Amino acid sequence: MRGSNANGSTPRVLTVIQPTKPVATTSPVINGFPTVASTSSVTVSCTPGAFSGATSVTQEWWIGDYFAPSTRITTGNSLVVSSSLFSQYGGKYLYCISSATGEGGSASSTSRSVVVPIFQKPEVQTFPTINGFREWQSPAINTVASCSGWAWKSSVTQELVEWYANTSNTLSGATKVGTGTSLTLSENFLNTHKSKYIICAVSGTNIGGTQVMYAGLYLYYYPLVTTTPTPNPTPNPTPNPSPSPSPTQVQTSMPTLGAPVIKLVRTTQVVVMQPAKPSNWSSNYEIIIEIYSSDERTRVGGETIRSVDYSPGALWEVPGNNLGDISPGKTYKVRFAVRDTTSEKYTYGPFTSFSTPALPKITLTITKINASLWEVECKPPAGESSHYRWTLQFSNGAADEMNTKFGESKGHLWAVDGSPDSVQFSRVSSVSQPPKSRALKLPVYCVLSFTSDPAQGIYSTSSPFQSQTITQLP
Repeated sequence: MRGSNANGSTPRVLTVIQPTKPVATTSPVINGFPTVASTSSVTVSCTPGAFSGATSVTQEWWIGDYFAPSTRITTGNSLVVSSSLFSQYGGKYLYCISSATGEGGSASSTSRSVVVPIFQKPEVQTFPTINGFREWQSPAINTVASCSGWAWKSSVTQELVEWYANTSNTLSGATKVGTGTSLTLSENFLNTHKSKYIICAVSGTNIGGTQVMYAGLYLYYYPLVTTTPTPNPTPNPTPNPSPSPSPTQVQTSMPTLGAPVIKLVRTTQVVVMQPAKPSNWSSNYEIIIEIYSSDERTRVGGETIRSVDYSPGALWEVPGNNLGDISPGKTYKVRFAVRDTTSEKYTYGPFTSFSTPALPKITLTITKINASLWEVECKPPAGESSHYRWTLQFSNGAADEMNTKFGESKGHLWAVDGSPDSVQFSRVSSVSQPPKSRALKLPVYCVLSFTSDPAQGIYSTSSPFQSQTITQLP
């Protein structure tokens, strides 16, 4: 700039200073956020971020995923965390964002995220038990079955006890037959639901959802038939009889079969040879293969053969779903019984002893691929893949089947959205993108169960007779 008049001119230099935008020097910090979801309210605070060149700083609370915030929920230096926040945003991430303004503009700084805990469903401590009748022992009419003994690790706000009947020991496809802790086994009930599983299901509900646990017993029922004695007729005067032919003698005794010949024993299968056909066999008869404990006191399984053609050398199988309480590595006894379906009379043959094979050993290995992904592998016994299946099972009760084709035994495992109490499983071939987790703290079990027909996927039991536990992942 230059000024002038009649006497001459004089230059003057003006300097213009442009204000700069605020610059963050420290990030905001969230204080006191709870690690467990609760129905009680708690107030958490945000220590504001520091800026150079700022004239004012305000705080905002945002919800997002592990990578970035996406939705603003409120403003201020503090946040009241109530049960509704856990219910709405459980499993997501909370951020505090400090926004600064100054003469040169505005800027922001984002805190490190914290995971919003999820309300957990009720956790089972003890499963229920059914009393009043026993498997493979025919109960009396009007027997009262009771359900008791269950317990929850966490409190429940609502509880419901229901009874179901099903052809398998599962609630899938089951028919509801009663409610409450007791169930009367009337004559009609026994005839309707015999040869089915009677299941007691207990549902517990809290703010996190509903959890169901159950127990089932196989209902074996054959009614006892009491024969009424025939009264002696009043004698009439006997006339002089005319000679008549002698009547034909009628065979009244029932056949007794010999001891069973064992042809094959597996943990899921017992095969016996068909006995020789008795000379006094009737179409009213049926054969029952009965399996008892080694002391012959408790029946643990069996199979009814209703159609007998007596083919030479034929084999009869008791499959896994009729083996009852048979366990690996133990001794049992088997015999034939003959039932007259008209008179409900029985005859019993001698016992034959057999032993079930011991359970094969399985292994579970976990390999850390990177900081957020693990490869989990269940290794079945060599040469036994056609008789067994294996699953991964987690401590929160969730389970993921690994080998529907009986041979796949590997998978990837990670925490869902970084929550250490939620897991996700995928077969190795189906992992399409990196998971978003940082930590996983759930115990993992490799559970072996049996199958009597691997082609159809029919399982005799899902009880974890053997498992290896990893209490903490790498």
